[in-house]
Amino acid sequence: MALKERYGKLKDKYSLPEYINLNRDFDIEELHEDSEILLQKIRIRMFEKMDYFAHLLSFSIQPDTDLSDMYESKYIDDDTREAAFVVYKNIQRLLRLSSLVAVENNDEENAKFIKEAYAAWQKLKPQLKEHLKKLVDTWDIERDVKTELSYFG
Repeated sequence: MALKERYGKLKDKYSLPEYINLNRDFDIEELHEDSEILLQKIRIRMFEKMDYFAHLLSFSIQPDTDLSDMYESKYIDDDTREAAFVVYKNIQRLLRLSSLVAVENNDEENAKFIKEAYAAWQKLKPQLKEHLKKLVDTWDIERDVKTELSYFG
């Protein structure tokens, strides 16, 4: 049975988000269609994407020694950093919830997580997009390269 069909049956049973929407946000079409643990795999896929963005946000909040992180953080104001932390905190909660669900790892709990995390993700996406736009904009500002490089040296 195709992945979309298998998901459709689980969607009906657990009132999950539409396949097309979940796939758009979390690329679930790449999952193996014969997986016996499909909801677990979807939860893991969601975890991976949210974890990626949590790391990205964490570097904006508390930059590492990576050149791009230090460069961007120099041009991020406190309000932007605080807003990023709010998004980061919400994503971290979802990541920890996913870990909690992984302990028992049953379909009911995985389905509950998928519904909750998907709904939360829809609310977080505009805020995340706004923050990422600010990061992109830092690279569009003309600066004196010598001054910038000496700042990091």
